[in-house]
Amino acid sequence: MRHVLVSLTGEAHGFVDDVLAKLGGARRVALCVSSFMLAHSAVVETDLLATLPRAFVDTYADRFDVVSAKPLLPLDRSAIRAIATKAALMDEGVASLFAHVGDATKLLQVPRTRRRRDDAVKAAVPIAPVGEA
Repeated sequence: MRHVLVSLTGEAHGFVDDVLAKLGGARRVALCVSSFMLAHSAVVETDLLATLPRAFVDTYADRFDVVSAKPLLPLDRSAIRAIATKAALMDEGVASLFAHVGDATKLLQVPRTRRRRDDAVKAAVPIAPVGEA
């Protein structure tokens, strides 16, 4: 089966690929998109598969008549990322949301296991406006 991969960087390799490689496997990524909604749309309109957050899938499953299944692989939770433009952060509501999400992610203390990206991406904090990495 062919897969959709969600990647903010455009890299056609994700954490699922790392897990598969450790188990001696691989998947065929046919499409790389920048958001879960685009991946979901691709799944709805094609025969592609995607690994998406359970809460996201549950929110839209009935509306788009899709089904989901638990992964057969031991998948860890991935880091939360939120991005916005500097202009968007001028809005007090958006800035407050970012502050709350940032505080919540600090409480989770999810260890980062993937360190293959370039220095600019490595230096980026999990919650940062676009261009302020």
